[in-house]
Amino acid sequence: MSETKYDTSILQQYADDLYAQANWVIVSTAVVYGFVTFGVCFFLSNGGNVFRSNYHLSLHPAVLLIALIGAAVGVAAGRKKAFKLKLEAQTLLCQRQVELNTRGNAKPESMSAVAGK
Repeated sequence: MSETKYDTSILQQYADDLYAQANWVIVSTAVVYGFVTFGVCFFLSNGGNVFRSNYHLSLHPAVLLIALIGAAVGVAAGRKKAFKLKLEAQTLLCQRQVELNTRGNAKPESMSAVAGK
């Protein structure tokens, strides 16, 4: 079996992916919160008669307002998730930069010689 080699570009690629996820998580969370809030409020405002075929459904303006509030809460939750993803990406980038800065200074042979003393 071949030995896996260390590759710093993997850390950079993963950090870039985390940033891409962070950019979309805000929008997707807001949309999900908005749709779920709209659905629940629409169902409740029609008294549970959504599934009856002969009942005329109506859309109350308050349902739209509450759905917008739900979307705003989704934006706040999405920002929190996005911050966590960006923080993880920054941690990876910091580790990568430390490795790049110290790569030429430390040699494995000299490190093992110092450890043995």
